[in-house]
Amino acid sequence: MLDIQFIRENEEQIRSAIANKNVPLDFDRFLKVDAERREILQQWEELKSLKNDLKALMASAATPEERDALIAKGKQIKAKLDEIEPRYKKIENEFADLMAELAGVATAIGRSLPASPGA
Repeated sequence: MLDIQFIRENEEQIRSAIANKNVPLDFDRFLKVDAERREILQQWEELKSLKNDLKALMASAATPEERDALIAKGKQIKAKLDEIEPRYKKIENEFADLMAELAGVATAIGRSLPASPGA
């Protein structure tokens, strides 16, 4: 499988390879899905970081009221994470399908391309 960073940095070369190999892939859709996936992942990671920070703050909460406020904030973050998760799973599946469609493109470029991490 192609490395996503290589794909992002070499759009024209990938477009040409898609055309040469007659791969039935909407590359603009691929790029849109990739951007959406990265955006959702960034939101997810920021919320997870906030959740971890709240856990640390709860351990040092001075009063029960302060602790209750932090727990309430933690519940809000969890609700947002629960809202994002299905969107992320859906976009991640679509991204994986589109990446699989690109599998045959590497040979059209005429050289060995970097492999995707985890491939």
